[in-house]
Amino acid sequence: FDYQFLVSPEILQDLNCPICHLVLCEPYLTGCCGTHFCFSCFYPLLLKQAPCPMCNNRAPQGIIDKFTDRRINALYIKCPQCELGCKWEGPLGTLKVHLDPAKGGCEFLLVSCPMECGLTVSLSLLNQHQMNDCPRRICTCKFCHYQGMYGDMPNLHWPVCEGFPVPCP
Repeated sequence: FDYQFLVSPEILQDLNCPICHLVLCEPYLTGCCGTHFCFSCFYPLLLKQAPCPMCNNRAPQGIIDKFTDRRINALYIKCPQCELGCKWEGPLGTLKVHLDPAKGGCEFLLVSCPMECGLTVSLSLLNQHQMNDCPRRICTCKFCHYQGMYGDMPNLHWPVCEGFPVPCP
């Protein structure tokens, strides 16, 4: 995991993967030498039947270490959006709930506009973007009450709008 942990470096040192050098994600404990790896780092070695990178055992086997996984998920972290202003701090295991837009979500979480305009905005500004700024928002023509996308009005609708004011020659 590449998060800002709120624990001492000494605690994290024992929980780092020797391959990616980050805090273990799905800790995989080898039976040959008792080393922990991220499962996603070690799995390609298993597929290639490569030796253990720590002890060179030719057929390394292991298990997902649930005890270490629970230990890591209990460590406190800062929200990944802390640099954007989020003050949330909590156990790593609760981060998914904090970030889940369906459960309120982190107001600083960056999300794509659901109207597919191509912009990414923070969750706290999404409603404002959809109502006032999105070029794909639905609006009503002030001349004929036609409803269409805001961005299409000047180029696609107004030239054919029967109520659009035409200047005298």
